[in-house]
Amino acid sequence: MANPDIGTRFREAILRESEDTRKRWLFKRPKLALPNIREISLKDMQKGELREQFPTWYKLVQVHQENDWHDEDVMEHTLDVLAQVRKWYKKKSVYTLSHQLILEDHFGAKNWDKTHMQWFEWFIFFHDIGKLTTLKRWKKQTHFIGHEAAGGPLLEKWLTAVEIQPAAESYLKNMVTVHGMIHALLDDLELTHKGILIHAKRQFRPFELLELLVFTQADMDGSRLKKKNPTEYRRRKKILSKALLELLDEIENAVPD
Repeated sequence: MANPDIGTRFREAILRESEDTRKRWLFKRPKLALPNIREISLKDMQKGELREQFPTWYKLVQVHQENDWHDEDVMEHTLDVLAQVRKWYKKKSVYTLSHQLILEDHFGAKNWDKTHMQWFEWFIFFHDIGKLTTLKRWKKQTHFIGHEAAGGPLLEKWLTAVEIQPAAESYLKNMVTVHGMIHALLDDLELTHKGILIHAKRQFRPFELLELLVFTQADMDGSRLKKKNPTEYRRRKKILSKALLELLDEIENAVPD
């Protein structure tokens, strides 16, 4: 069985530091501005460009992952996922023109003083922070059970350091909390892409689901699954691609309210 004491001191230190950050910024103004994340290179991010706003995020480099999907630390994985999303958005010309317009209209729209693509990248930047407090080791592998749910409260504390509108904060916390949903559905070997969409549509609106599909694809491409289990990678990739195209078709053909 997993040793419940492993990582306890590290988790307690993270929670204590996050609470200190929350108190510091609640009682000391002004808050820091939230920069345009799309203008920050991944190399600069790694070097500490966002350390002033989110110092505890840089502790992700201390959380090493070793399992069927990973052999790298959480910071490296996060930056790999961001790289995959940026590459995907640059290459959206592979879609039909109508699908390109849907993606450009959604991700290019201004929400809460930034483009939605900026908020989407901020979500990815934060998506695995719950792994700071959920690390367990079992049979020589790392596990992070419940890291999605753990990330929400942690992020809420971190965001007290910056100027952010309540709706934007809710978006980020919600996305962090549910980011593993499509992965969980893909674990069911009997579900086709249509099954994935049927189940996911019960909980998410079309554009929420669109973002989760794009994220899940990038999260998988930013992992080591392709190297460690190419057959499983191809299965998931095929389902995700079909689901995304079918969802884009549905959005295109939807009757406006």
